[in-house]
Amino acid sequence: MGKVTSDTSGSVPFTVIPAGWYPARLVRMEKTVSKKQPDGTGGNPMFVFGFDITGHNEDPRLNNRQVNFYNVVYGGKDKNGAPNNLNRLLELIGAAGVPWDHVNCGAIDQTAAPVEDKDMGVYLCPACSKSLNEDGTQIAYDPDLFKGRMIKMQITVGKSLNSDEPRNEIRRVRAL
Repeated sequence: MGKVTSDTSGSVPFTVIPAGWYPARLVRMEKTVSKKQPDGTGGNPMFVFGFDITGHNEDPRLNNRQVNFYNVVYGGKDKNGAPNNLNRLLELIGAAGVPWDHVNCGAIDQTAAPVEDKDMGVYLCPACSKSLNEDGTQIAYDPDLFKGRMIKMQITVGKSLNSDEPRNEIRRVRAL
């Protein structure tokens, strides 16, 4: 193979984003399956989202900075055979303002966020006040409507799995 010339003018060294809340636009979404684990867990349907920080006035250098790998399981079972916890999905639907249907009560195209009941550790339907975490509860939504939506994301700083290198993680998302 011959030489390859690459334009490196847009390259910047990796730097950890300071912990905090940042405005961001959801720009990437991949539908995939979680990695199968030796204990039999995994293999569940999930979305992998990516965001670009936007409108950060305190440090404009962070604007357009990509933050990837926000994994959101949207179905499947846990190791005990129970339905997976979909709180992360419900949180993102609410933060992004994506219209959704509560199939069980018939509420269609709701734009109100699922209500988080922190005392009970569940999300509630704003139309009927029933738990969205109970067995047999179904919601419907169009995943394509996530793209381009603005949210506020909480970034934390932790350690990489196989080294002491710092890395960012998206901890929570909220409406902007």
